[in-house]
Order: sequence, then C-alpha cells, then structure tokens
Amino acid sequence: MLLICSVRLLAQEGTVSGSVRGPQQAGLPFATVNLRSAADSNQVKGGFSGENGVFNMKNIPYGRYFLTITNIGYAPVSTPVFELAEGKGTYDAGIITLIHTATTLKGLEVKAGKRVLEKKADRFVMNVAASTYQANDLLSIFKALPFMDVERETVTINGKSNLLVLVDNVPRPKESLDAIFASMIGQDIEKIEFITNPSAQYDGTADAVINIITKKGQLMGFTGSVIAGVSQGIYANGNAGVSFTYRKKKMVINGTLNYKGGDYLVQNYGYRVLTLHDRNIVLNETPWDLYKNRTFSGTLGLQYSLSTNHSVLAQVDGNYRSMLDGTRWHNQIGFSRELGKQPDSTLVALQRANSRTNITNYSFTYKGKLDASGKKISATIIYTPLDKRTMNQMEYQNVIDPAGKILSERPVVRNTNPSNSSIVVTQADAQLPFKNAWEASAGVKLSFSKLKSDPFQELLNADQHWSLIPALSFNNLYRERVLAAYAGLQKSFGKFSFNAGVRAEKTMMKVEGVYERNFTDLFPSLLLQQIFSKDYTMAFNYKRSINRPSFVELTPYRNYLDDYTVLEGNPGLQPQYTDLLNVNAGIKNKLFIDLDYSHSKDAFSQLPIQREDTTAWKVINLDVRNYMTTISYDYRLFPWWQGNAFVRGSYFETKGMLGKDLVTNDGLAMILGFSGTFSLPCDLKLDLTFNYRTPRSYGLAESRKRSFARLALKGNLMQKKLQYTISFSDIFKDDISGFNLTTPNLNSRFYTFSDSRRIGIGLVYNFGKNTVKAAQSQKLDNEELLNRAN
Repeated sequence: MLLICSVRLLAQEGTVSGSVRGPQQAGLPFATVNLRSAADSNQVKGGFSGENGVFNMKNIPYGRYFLTITNIGYAPVSTPVFELAEGKGTYDAGIITLIHTATTLKGLEVKAGKRVLEKKADRFVMNVAASTYQANDLLSIFKALPFMDVERETVTINGKSNLLVLVDNVPRPKESLDAIFASMIGQDIEKIEFITNPSAQYDGTADAVINIITKKGQLMGFTGSVIAGVSQGIYANGNAGVSFTYRKKKMVINGTLNYKGGDYLVQNYGYRVLTLHDRNIVLNETPWDLYKNRTFSGTLGLQYSLSTNHSVLAQVDGNYRSMLDGTRWHNQIGFSRELGKQPDSTLVALQRANSRTNITNYSFTYKGKLDASGKKISATIIYTPLDKRTMNQMEYQNVIDPAGKILSERPVVRNTNPSNSSIVVTQADAQLPFKNAWEASAGVKLSFSKLKSDPFQELLNADQHWSLIPALSFNNLYRERVLAAYAGLQKSFGKFSFNAGVRAEKTMMKVEGVYERNFTDLFPSLLLQQIFSKDYTMAFNYKRSINRPSFVELTPYRNYLDDYTVLEGNPGLQPQYTDLLNVNAGIKNKLFIDLDYSHSKDAFSQLPIQREDTTAWKVINLDVRNYMTTISYDYRLFPWWQGNAFVRGSYFETKGMLGKDLVTNDGLAMILGFSGTFSLPCDLKLDLTFNYRTPRSYGLAESRKRSFARLALKGNLMQKKLQYTISFSDIFKDDISGFNLTTPNLNSRFYTFSDSRRIGIGLVYNFGKNTVKAAQSQKLDNEELLNRAN
C-alpha cells in the first residue's frame, strides 16, 4: 500500500517545455522563463532557456499555470493558462517568439534598453553591460555616480569610507584596489552592487560593500573579448586587455589580462597660515606632480563540478603596479606676511620618485549542497603575499628670492620604505533552511597577518654621499590574529520579514617592542521589512562595525617631506566603532527615501599638528555623528529615455582632542545627481551624467564644492561584435578636490586638479560565442586585512 501511495504521489507531478525564439526565429539563449500560478500569479518555478532557446521544467505539481518569458531588449510574453492533471501531465508550449522592445523617434525605430542605474531596498545596482563604460576603468565609473565620492583613489559610498570590495564575492585587498580600479575595464563587468546596509554575514569592518559581478561566457566552447582605449587630457593615457572563458561540461577556465599606462599631471594650489609668537606667517603652496604609472593585472581561475551538488574553484590573481623613475614632484612654497601678498622668498624643491607593488592572491574554495531543502556549506583557504617598495629622492631644496637668486640651500634627503606582508585566511560558512521557512546561517574565520616595514631616511652630505638619519629610520614588525564567528536567523511572516545576526571577533595586535593589544567585540545587525503592497515597502536596518587602523598607521615612524612638513605614525590610535541606523521606504519600485544616522567613536582623521613652523600630519581619533536623508527616483519619461535622479542632504558633527586642544566642527552638505540614457536610431546609445556637490564637513576640514559632467555615445559594428565608445569627461573642468581646514594655530587650504577633463575613445571586439551571464560567485574574507596592510 505504501508503494502504491508513493507511486501515486510521484505521478502528481508534470513537465512543461517549449522553445524561445527571436524575430528571425533563431533560438534565444538564457531567456528568463517563469512558471506562475493561474490563481494568484505567484511564481512557482523559474529558469532559463538553453543555448538553443529550449527550456524544460520538471517536477511541477498538478495545477493551473501560465508562463512569462522575458529577455533584455525584448517585450515580455505570457502564455495562455494551461492545466497539468492526471492524464495530461506534460505541456508543450511550442515556439514562443519574442519581439524587440521598440518605439519610434521621428519615424525611425528605436530599441529600449535596460536601466543603467537602479535603486533597491538595501543597495544601488549599476548594470554596466547596459552602459557606455565598456572601455572605462572603475574609477571613471565611480566618479559618475552621485552616491560615490572619489578623492584621487579613495572611494566612499554615501559618506561611508569603511568599505568591503568584492569581485564576484571574492574580497580584494586595498593594496591592490588602486590597480584594480585603474585597470579593471567595464567590458569585463556585468553589474556592480553597492550594498549600503550589509548584514552580519559580512566582515565586522564593512559599513558598505561594493560587489563587482564579472561576465563569464555561458556557452560551451571558447569565448572572450579584446579591448583597447585611449584618452587625452593634458597628457595621454591608454589601456588594453583581453578576457576569455573556456567551458566544457564540468569544467570552466576563465582568465583576464589588463594593462593601463600613461602620464598624468596633478596640479595643486593652496596656503598655510601659521600663528607663531603672536604673528602670522603665510606659506603659499603651488606644487605640481607628474606621475608615470604602469599597471598590469590578471586572473586565472579553474572551476570543476565534482557532481551536481559539489564543486571546487581554484583561482590566482595578481597585480603589478610601478611608478616609473621619471616621476617628478615639484614643490614650491612662497613665504609672505599676509595672504595675497607677493612672497619675499620661496622654497623650491624637486624630487624624483619611483615605486613598485606586487600582490598575489591564491585561493581554493569548496561548495556543496547537502540536500533538496537548500542546506549549503562552503570552505575556503587563502594565502596572500604582498611586497612593496617606495622611494623619493630630492634633487635639490633651495630658498630663492623673487629674482631667482639662491638665498640658502636646504637639506637634501632620500626616503625609502621597503615593506612586505603575508596574510593567511581560513573560513567556513553554512546556510541552513528549516521548516516553516526559517533559515539560519553561520560561519567561522581565522586569520593570521604579519607586516615587516623598514622605512629609513638618508641625508646627502657635502661629499655627495648618503648617510643614514637614525632619528628618522625605523624597523617595525607587526603581527595580528583574528578569530571570528557569526550566526544569523531570518524568517518571513506573510508580508513581514526579519533578518537578525551577530558577529563575534577576538583580536590580538602586536608591534614588537612597542605595544600588544587584545580585545573581543560583538557586532549585531538587524533588518526588519514590511511589504504593504506591491507598490509600497518599508525597512529598518541596524549595524555595528569596527574599523581597525592600518598596519602602517600603528607603527612609530616619521617621514620628512620638507623643512615645513612631516608625516607621522600613531601607535596610540584606537579602533573606530560605528553604529548605523537606517529607515527606508520604496514607492512603486521607483521612488526610494532613506533616513540615516551614524555615530563613529574614535573615527580616523588625518590632521595637522603645528610645532613651531613645522606641520606634522598624523591620523588621530575623533567623535563623528552624521544625519542624512537620501531621495532616489528611477524614471522613464519615454521608452527611449530613462535614468535616475538623486538628492542627498546631510549634517555632520565632529569633536575631539588635537594635541591639548579640544576642536569641534559641524556643517550641512548636499549632493544633486542626474543620469539619463537615450536609446537612439541605428542602435546608438547616449549617456548623460551630471553631479554637483556642495562643500561638506569631514573631520575638521570642509571640502571644496565640485561638479562632474560626462557625455558618451556608444555604437556597434560588424553585427555587434565590435563596440565603440566616444566620451567626454569632466566637461566643465570642475572635478577639483580639496579642503579648507582651521585648527587653533593653523589655517590651511589645499586644492587639487588631477587632469580629469578628457576625451576618450574605446573599442571592444567580442570573439567566439558572445552570450554572457554573471559569473558564479565565491566568497572569501581577507579584504579588511589587506586594506590595512596598505
């Protein structure tokens, strides 16, 4: 009887099949096929069509259903309602033809495209594949986004600088981020997720997460692309790269190789007003630097499916970045009694600089699905060696009069900093669904880090030989061990859901002969979400995070730049703890409103401490509070015109001790952003971006107002195998960073223009089968450690 009942139950499941084709009746691969209940339209099952457009769904309970089929660039299609029942357990939907989404513009057909920028409850999503950034690096992409702040190679999201950066969920070290941002090309990227409210699953150091999802060919065989680009500002820059995927049944091999090189000019201007012995001295600063940078980066990965539910992935990625010896730093400081007055003497110095940075990341990951309920486990081991050496050497340092006559020769010095690090991380994660839609998650991580840094400074003697300056030379050995574990629980009750978690971390930090610290922290997180209807949602988020000082900042060093400027480490620097609260609402999946509050205890800020006529810059701890309101609207005015409008207002409060003085600062700031994508005839696409930032307070400084505008046109040739892009960036030449800073005995201003107004041309050629889909992701956890090894 039991056997008969089992057979009868199995017989109550059916199959649905069909074929998805395009207007020319060619099979459409990877179209989204959803099976929906005829009673309430809820999704029952989902999947994709195969390489030839065919789909086949199995194990479907008897009932009444219909299919919805969608694909980017095509109008969605729904089938008539059909029934699976005893005696008719198989349904063939036949050939389903999708038609291009199109409208007419002055009599010409125009195809609508996917949104470039979208806002969701806890993140922004940029669909890079639908944009005009195929030939641009990541920094150029970030600059165009209103919720991103880019200062040279420092990136923040909605004011959050404590970031976790992932590539296909693999953490990337800050030591290599500048190389990745400069060399990773938009053509290799499917989309970028900017997660503004990460859960406890992510590292305790993450206030926000950037997850870059790369492309990977999903068709059998060999696919790839070749890219080349050039841009012209004051100096020219170029980039080139190749990416490939080879897929054969259970095995996937993928790799990339990218290069970027060129010269760029950084122009600075500002002043320092010092108060010494009840009188002012003005240092008028107009330095400029010429950098000659070259970056090579590459990845190679092998993924192998042991069975349907088990797979392994081995990957190695590396970055080699060099600043060539032709790099020159020109320093010029004019001395006067009042601002705006002609200097009566000027310090002029020329330095040549060079550096090299090598970083390699070796990782091995296992992933397994334990049963049909969705229980999953993963385990990873990562080994990362880093090697870095920087050197800057003065050619001369003189004080001259207005006529150019040398009044005095100042010391000529050479700074050298060799350092090497090694990091080992092991971790394991589990996802455990239970009955009644409860789901638990848990994981552990153990990391070991070591940094050896030996900065030293030399003085050029009268006999033209270099001699060591012991007071400015150090031998530092830093060690760190972190043991972390997290647990989370989530559940939906109708239209209400929650996700709660906590992460515990035990840390040991030690600098040989200087200090040793041990501390344990808990980092809770909570997400509550209520869906009022399909058009209205609301969510509440809370998260606590930590930001540990970088390895170098914690070591006692002193770096002489000139007679009036030095850099210093701070062994007394404390970890930064931040509590973040967020309430957000979504209306019709178009309008999103966020209210944020954050309090950072012992926040990091690099500030000047004035000692007579010398400015010593060091990182100190401050107390910072931030109140913020963000409104984002995804619009589609016409089928051929869509985009995003963004506005953010914020209020900052800062206070802390600078030496023996209590210092405070507060202020309001606003960001306005607009982006629009226009689908034009002849398969052309036009992107327009404009962002404006008012001055804002951070630490004790106030930034300069700035704006950024970009216009780009993308087209296709050779049956879409060749893409071209023509872009104009920083059209109004107003992407100028800088700050105004006031402390008890120093008033300072410093602005920087980094040759950002450029015209660029990019080409991308796709070879092999060019259908792509987001790469399978893996998750490592060495990002925060490598951030601090920089």
